[in-house]
Amino acid sequence: MLTHTAQLSAIRDSASKDDRHDRLDKVKLRLASSASAVDRDASLSHLPLIVIIDSRVLVREVLARALEEEVQIRSRVFCDLDSWFASDCRRSTSAILLRIGEVKSDNPGLMKDLQRIVVDDMCVPVVVLGDNSDLSHIVDILAQGVRGYIPTNVDLRIAAAALSLVLAGGVYLPASSILEGGQLCKDPNPDIGRIFDLTKRQVEIADRVFCGKPNKVIAHELNVCESTVKVHIRTIMKKLQVRNRTEVAFRLRAAQLRPFPSTQPSNSSGVQKEKKRSVA
Repeated sequence: MLTHTAQLSAIRDSASKDDRHDRLDKVKLRLASSASAVDRDASLSHLPLIVIIDSRVLVREVLARALEEEVQIRSRVFCDLDSWFASDCRRSTSAILLRIGEVKSDNPGLMKDLQRIVVDDMCVPVVVLGDNSDLSHIVDILAQGVRGYIPTNVDLRIAAAALSLVLAGGVYLPASSILEGGQLCKDPNPDIGRIFDLTKRQVEIADRVFCGKPNKVIAHELNVCESTVKVHIRTIMKKLQVRNRTEVAFRLRAAQLRPFPSTQPSNSSGVQKEKKRSVA
């Protein structure tokens, strides 16, 4: 029979072997998990990368996870714009979701940040996430070259759909703002032609484009060929410096919301010079 000391030694050896096996199993599990993570990252590498910029840690992390579950994307989160500019994913970013909260469109810091992204050589589309759903606020932000504005009072599905639209090359603004903009159809700005150097016919077509009418309907109402309408619309887009019909509506709505300066040079300085001569 084994002595008491030998029995203890055998128990220790057995426990040591079990411990080694446990540690080995844990290492194998970690290696398998790492390999799985690498395989998962490789399988997702073809998905668009959405960068979420928000100073609130929890909110940006939760939003990233929610969007990944709602739409086929990858995501990275940053606390501010400078962090993204310094990151290694800048060149692979497909779109930026920038949360501005209650910051107004006339905030110099916001305008500077938007311009930094828009004029960047990466040409990354920007979508703004904000608390303010006022139409004039949205139009001012879109005028900076932003490709979409998502109010924080919409649900996750709409936000995900808006991002998908922007990734596909479109522009998004809230439906409620579009409905509010319908007033332009009833009360068009008489200075639209002067503001954008449009002919009378181009103004008529631009107003109908804003109201969402298709080319065939516009051609019928104006008694012209549909091909003529298409030519005019291309010219209108060029003069308004926009890329699609939705952006035409943005520019026209902006002209409704605030007065634009006259395109004709002011002669006030000439009048003042004339007064000075007469006094002399």
